Amino acid sequence: MSKEISRAKLLNSIPSSRYEILLKNTEAPKQGDIVTLDQAFTNSQGQAMVLVYCMGENETYRYEAQVYESELGPNL
Repeated sequence: MSKEISRAKLLNSIPSSRYEILLKNTEAPKQGDIVTLDQAFTNSQGQAMVLVYCMGENETYRYEAQVYESELGPNL
């Protein structure tokens, strides 16, 4: 049984305090990036967030980010 991968489009740029670049020469997360949704969680202020990854060529991870649910468009 294969697991379906959920993706969504970023609606906002993400501040540097909430992302980590994983691949050299990768740009910061920006509005319009397509990201893979990993895990939902609640931050220390009780806000709903999602851990996301942006894939590059050859299925390598460009960056990971912690985004608010409101910063994501509908699933693609």
